Amino acid sequence: MRDPNTGAIVCNVQLYNPSPAQLQASVAGRLESPGGAPGGTGQTPSTKPLLSPIGLDNSVRDCQPWNVFGNGNASMAALDYMATPKIGDSYVNQDFAEILVTGDLIDLDFLAGTINFDAGLTWREQDFSDRALPTEIDVLGPPLNAPQIGIRGIPPGFTGGSANLHQFSTVPDVNGAYDVWEYFAEVNIPVWEATGGDQRLDGSAAFRSSDYSSVGRVDSWKIGLEFQVFEDLRLRTTKSRDVREATFSERFDFQGGGGSVNDPRYNNTNFQITTVSGGNPNLKPEQGDTVVAGVVYEPSWLEGFRVSADWYEVRIKDAVGTLGVQRIVDECEKSGNQNLCRQFERDPVTGFIGRVFNTFLNVAQAKVEGVDFEARYSMEPDFIGNQNESLNFRMLAGYIKERSDTPLGGRPLDQAGWLATPDLTAIATVTYGIGDYSIQLQQRYIAPTENRNTGASSSWVVGRDIDTVDVSSGNYTNLQLGYSGETSTGLEWRLAFNVTNLFDRPPPIVASYGTRGGAQTIPQSYDEFGRRYQLGLNVNF
Repeated sequence: MRDPNTGAIVCNVQLYNPSPAQLQASVAGRLESPGGAPGGTGQTPSTKPLLSPIGLDNSVRDCQPWNVFGNGNASMAALDYMATPKIGDSYVNQDFAEILVTGDLIDLDFLAGTINFDAGLTWREQDFSDRALPTEIDVLGPPLNAPQIGIRGIPPGFTGGSANLHQFSTVPDVNGAYDVWEYFAEVNIPVWEATGGDQRLDGSAAFRSSDYSSVGRVDSWKIGLEFQVFEDLRLRTTKSRDVREATFSERFDFQGGGGSVNDPRYNNTNFQITTVSGGNPNLKPEQGDTVVAGVVYEPSWLEGFRVSADWYEVRIKDAVGTLGVQRIVDECEKSGNQNLCRQFERDPVTGFIGRVFNTFLNVAQAKVEGVDFEARYSMEPDFIGNQNESLNFRMLAGYIKERSDTPLGGRPLDQAGWLATPDLTAIATVTYGIGDYSIQLQQRYIAPTENRNTGASSSWVVGRDIDTVDVSSGNYTNLQLGYSGETSTGLEWRLAFNVTNLFDRPPPIVASYGTRGGAQTIPQSYDEFGRRYQLGLNVNF
């Protein structure tokens, strides 16, 4: 703008020259950036009020006009005003110590052998720190429009998508800590063996106790039995309680940004809010109960053949995940979930939602049930006389009967047979070698699936929302030709020629929809590149 008194080109805000009190009044009810605020770390985001929509470091007085017409017309003073250094300062410290004892424990007369064991004690103390500099910039933001005092023209992608005054930058001020003490033990017990040795029963047991400084003690364990019924047949089963620790990101990371929410308290009126996503240092480890039962058959009448099948069921509780901004507000206001009511803040005067913490929570349960299958056969055929020949076959297959998730307070959603979790996958490989030459064929199979996921497509109605949800199967054949040799000095080498997707089968087209209209995607589990050739040379020195 031109100054009406001097005629000089100045920033529009300088015509108003707002005071610090006017700057703060223009952003009343907004809070400082969730990262970088003094006294506000990743664990305890700041609750201090935002002091200005554009900063306080002489941001009005020193504003420099920028000529946006033409290339290279921005003055150096304008560039210096707009740009400041952005520095990420990270620090990780990991302490680890373990004592392990292993050996034979005791030999009892009524057992088939000696009990052997492993036992130990582990201590871990990990630190994690990540901060953005300069702090005086990251404590303020996002930048906001305040037309009443001359601040205007900041685009929505900046006002709603940045947690501080640096555009497209939401590096938070994150701290961390960890303190784990564990003791563990495992024993293998030869329970019984028949006189002839054809029958045998072995057992195993393991236990681990972990004491976390933040959530207390968590125990995991496993017991197993293996029964050699007779020479050809073996049965096996295990039952276990498994745990998974939350990652550093799930515990400590924080990111801020803009968003919106429909507030049930005000007739679902839409409000623009600040969102905070990221870590929760009070997360409990995920716990899973696993049962596995399997059979292994190696017939004595067919040497080199082995087949096995294992049924498994895994049930997980306290699964770590996020609910989403709208879900958090709805569960509080509509269902009275007080734990989730603590995940957002309302202005004490207006009652409007100002900030929602969409952090990681122990919110879900999950179940997986299926069968894994393996078959393999090795032999030395005699197709061509006086030649060293080998023939090997192996097939792996997995069938998923159920893959369900149950969100907090919700109902199970079974995703077996969906696009991301096909209910049947298999891979078979045949390799024939003669002398120094070899040829290998490999076949991959992905069963037909449905074009659904946990988003909107999970409720698509065929004939109304989409023509079909069916996605065809995937069948891919790979070929490898190889030659191995050795030099006079004993140097071993192998030359291989590979053809991936030998028959150039295209991937299925999967319908999708975005803000720009219809689209099509290719799932990651399918081959999207078509036929490819590779030539490789391996040398062992």
